[in-house]
Amino acid sequence: MAGQYLGFAAILAVAVAAAFGATFLPEAAVPYLGLLPLALGLKAAWQAWTNHREDGGDEEEAQAK
Repeated sequence: MAGQYLGFAAILAVAVAAAFGATFLPEAAVPYLGLLPLALGLKAAWQAWTNHREDGGDEEEAQAK
């Protein structure tokens, strides 16, 4: 249970630090920060899709046997 509180506190601390760090950016750059999670999600989806395609052939061959 204490780990949950420590994890939440760590996430909260990072979020607060990022919010204060964003004040140092030019105001025109702040709206584009939302593209960062989108880009990371698309990258993870691409990697999962390519790994699935590479590994998918083995499963089909194993099922055929």
